[in-house]
Amino acid sequence: MKKTKAFVISHESNPARTEDNKSMSIIALTLTRALGREGVDVVRVHPNLFDYSLSSRYCASVETCPNFYESEEDLLRFLQDLSSRYPGKKVLIPASDDCSLFLAKHEDEIPKEFILLNPSANTMEWVKNKRLQYELATATDVAIPETYFPACEKDVFDLSKSLTDFPYIIKPIEAQKWRLSNYANVAVGQKAITVNTADEMLAEYQRIARHDKNVMIQEIISGRDENLFTFLAYCSDEHKPLAYCIRKKLRQYPVDFGY
Repeated sequence: MKKTKAFVISHESNPARTEDNKSMSIIALTLTRALGREGVDVVRVHPNLFDYSLSSRYCASVETCPNFYESEEDLLRFLQDLSSRYPGKKVLIPASDDCSLFLAKHEDEIPKEFILLNPSANTMEWVKNKRLQYELATATDVAIPETYFPACEKDVFDLSKSLTDFPYIIKPIEAQKWRLSNYANVAVGQKAITVNTADEMLAEYQRIARHDKNVMIQEIISGRDENLFTFLAYCSDEHKPLAYCIRKKLRQYPVDFGY
């Protein structure tokens, strides 16, 4: 009897990567190692062979796929062909929020031979959109940082005159967007841009808004990188954690707001 294969699909935010400028799909690598150590055959599905994580000894095989940022239709056709080339049970696991959203949006078009471990498209919209996240947190009395969602430059100007507890940060409502290659000059490798004065806030917003107007302004929660903890859980329909872990960040680059 053939074993179930796990297909771990990841994406490439910069399709122009070369052998001299490799990327690293950290989540995909972690999934590959965890499943491989349990004896599961892992097939990595990724659009760029120059990704460091593809060299893991736990990769049973690697399939170079189309990048859904360029063509979702091409990737769907690729998955159809992939399904036919690997008979037997197959589990398709996304290794990023964007991959998860892609699978959720096209759930009805994904070959039925793949077992999907994935939230719904509606759930993924709540996950990736910080404004929706914070609205949900506020509605359920979960504490959040002081946060503002300016709609235009005038909103930022008015806000800059009323805020006193600088510094603040400006960051995207959808974090994944700033990881894309065409936003490299906006994010400069960081998750957020620190502003130390009212004038700096307005100037940075004007610069960023030329590329992305969907941003948020937020207070900074102080503390070193190693004080960042995350609770990760897989929950039942009754919201009970069936499996969970606590992650402590050791370091990030750049310091404070890096990846």
